[in-house]
Amino acid sequence: LGQPFFKGYSCFVDNQSGLIRLHKLGAGRLAPLDSFAVPFTENGDKLIVSVKLNDRYTDMCFDTGAFGVCLSKSQ
Repeated sequence: LGQPFFKGYSCFVDNQSGLIRLHKLGAGRLAPLDSFAVPFTENGDKLIVSVKLNDRYTDMCFDTGAFGVCLSKSQ
């Protein structure tokens, strides 16, 4: 998952809790509906998140420098 996924959000990787914290840009500090915490695991230097696409779960790499998303037919 890359920039199109979290466009409009600030992103903070909280390694201690294993969460990627997303907060909508321009939202106030007390706007819980504009904040998300996404659990991740590490695989080497990559952050792996579980996503649901078309009613199917798959693991994807969370990459803040990626400009797009690539999926295989099996995913």
